[in-house]
Amino acid sequence: MACTLEANQQVVFIGLMCHFFGKSSKIVVMSTGRKKLAAPLSPGEYCETRAFATEEPSESTKFLILQNTSEVQAALQIGNIGRWAYPDRPVYYTVAVPRANAIQIYNHLEVPIYAAVSHSEKAVESTGQWQIKSNSSQFWLRTSDQDVHLSLSGCIDAQTAQVFKGRVGKVLHIQSFPSTPDWQGIQSVRPSGVSYTQNEVRRAQYIGIKNNLRLSIYVLVLSSLQEEAVWQTTISPGKANFWHRRDPEIVLVSIGSAPGVPRAFLGKVGHTLHIDNLY
Repeated sequence: MACTLEANQQVVFIGLMCHFFGKSSKIVVMSTGRKKLAAPLSPGEYCETRAFATEEPSESTKFLILQNTSEVQAALQIGNIGRWAYPDRPVYYTVAVPRANAIQIYNHLEVPIYAAVSHSEKAVESTGQWQIKSNSSQFWLRTSDQDVHLSLSGCIDAQTAQVFKGRVGKVLHIQSFPSTPDWQGIQSVRPSGVSYTQNEVRRAQYIGIKNNLRLSIYVLVLSSLQEEAVWQTTISPGKANFWHRRDPEIVLVSIGSAPGVPRAFLGKVGHTLHIDNLY
């Protein structure tokens, strides 16, 4: 079996360097026209190519040699190449066809995951958390790369929230989920580590929460009195909400309900708490 690279009439290859494990590196100069670079390889091996038009280092490209089986064909159709190309990475990317204007996430795990994708600066888009079932995918329309917040719900034994980069026109494949081994509980954020602004006079008896993130947040303001309303609400990016309270109260803020995600803040009556960072 051989690793064969071809140049077509519309592409000019100034040079390719192909590295073979256990063999000497070879340099082959290619120009327009149908020329081939071939080298013997066995299934499971691969070669890497690198353009060298200048002396500046460039990114290598890996070519995999796989057997033509129905299992391999099914995996290639959904970009499930992690076991061969990136066995040690929790995530990897493939080109999204035909959704060039979206960020797509594919869940290869055996359990559902929860995902939230931050919004573009000039658009109002879905920034809440959504479930992605096992061996399924979801996509978010975006015009630029964004943060992707991922978590596992119901996994009480570990901290499972992670943030990855979502790339427009690419599929973010999740094939494993890194996490810390023990649940560390809900983390408290000291008042000195956040910013507050004073409310206007008509909201002097209210605790305000302002979301300065590019993701939607879920907020619960506790109460020392039964008569005061306690509920969880969603605050979109750039928005604020207010709760009537008599005394300072604990405020729970999160992007989802997975262990390690919620943060506890101090809500001050007559002031608005600004949420600038949760991850």
